[in-house]
Amino acid sequence: MASPQVENGHIDIANEIGEHLARFRISGEEYQILWVIWRKTYGWHKKEDCISLSQFFLATGMKKPSIVRAIKKLEDKNIISKKANDVAYSYRFNKDFESWRPLAKKLIVSKSANKSLAKVLPTKENYTKENTTSSSKISFNPETGKFENLDGNVERWRLTYAGVDILSELQKAECWIMANPGRAKKNWERFIVNWLCKAHEKALVNGKHIQERQRYY
Repeated sequence: MASPQVENGHIDIANEIGEHLARFRISGEEYQILWVIWRKTYGWHKKEDCISLSQFFLATGMKKPSIVRAIKKLEDKNIISKKANDVAYSYRFNKDFESWRPLAKKLIVSKSANKSLAKVLPTKENYTKENTTSSSKISFNPETGKFENLDGNVERWRLTYAGVDILSELQKAECWIMANPGRAKKNWERFIVNWLCKAHEKALVNGKHIQERQRYY
């Protein structure tokens, strides 16, 4: 039977931090990473410490992609910070909970609402002839090397493909088209949606969260 004693070592965390964490939404994997950081820092009365991925693995049993993803989310929320070191990254817990940033919540849609939502937020799977009647509006100008008549599609794509830098991907698509002039498309909207679907799948695999740059069409 386990019988841990504080005299064998303990982690001091202010009550205010515990109270704020109780109201702040973070995932189980993020909590696991956070406890490792606390153990390696506060557990040794330090503000920061170098922690390798192998140490995170030994402490949590999590796979490397899950560790990297959880660390990135904690960074995005400004709960922790890290900086490069000769040996490994150095991690520090941010006690200023007023500076923590909650990430946008995922949109959960019931099955009964899927059909209606699909008409507004198309994906590669549900993109059919029925909802491509407006595809002729989007065109590509080979002289400027830009898509035209995008209208409100950019905002719709931002909602559909969360985590993808839509404007950056559109630029990449434009460059690809200019480099392949003999492969013009009849349906430019379908081409763009397929392109963004691939970028979205890649972002999910890599666990990336991209901040979009400011650019206007």
